[in-house]
Amino acid sequence: MWSRSVPSLALDLVTPGDEGWRDRLADHLLALTPVSRQNRFLASTAESMLRRHAETTAPACLVEARIEGETCGFAELHLAGGEAEIALSVVDRWQGRGIGRLLFTRAAREGWRRGATEEAVYYLRSNQAMRRIAEGAGFVRVPDDDPAVAHARALVPVSRLTRLWRTGTRAFARA
Repeated sequence: MWSRSVPSLALDLVTPGDEGWRDRLADHLLALTPVSRQNRFLASTAESMLRRHAETTAPACLVEARIEGETCGFAELHLAGGEAEIALSVVDRWQGRGIGRLLFTRAAREGWRRGATEEAVYYLRSNQAMRRIAEGAGFVRVPDDDPAVAHARALVPVSRLTRLWRTGTRAFARA
């Protein structure tokens, strides 16, 4: 159970207007080992690329995981129309304790809250932790021929469709 192995974990929603998040994201990405960087970006990545990503990424929001005030993970939520994409990473010393699952769940929930009707995640086929997180959240692998990268998707939750139908909003037509 993560609560026994992770002291004082905080998950904070970060919006693009918040101060300092780009620096915290850059520091977080630079703290990842080469394997964790490859899992996050699906390829080997130089430090300059990590800095550039932190400087230029345009997420709808991020979820930041902190332990005793120190950043240990980030999830980015990118929205385009009704589609959302989630990407996440956790520093190596805190991996395997449920932080990635919590980040993913919070980011997915925020995507649905912001009107996404479909969400996606891409991960290396060798990244079994990410596969388990996605499947545990109800994401289903999309069949493809890519030998290295897996793609999983989830459609708008049934509970949201039911709520939209009951309220009779126009959003139901989009969902």
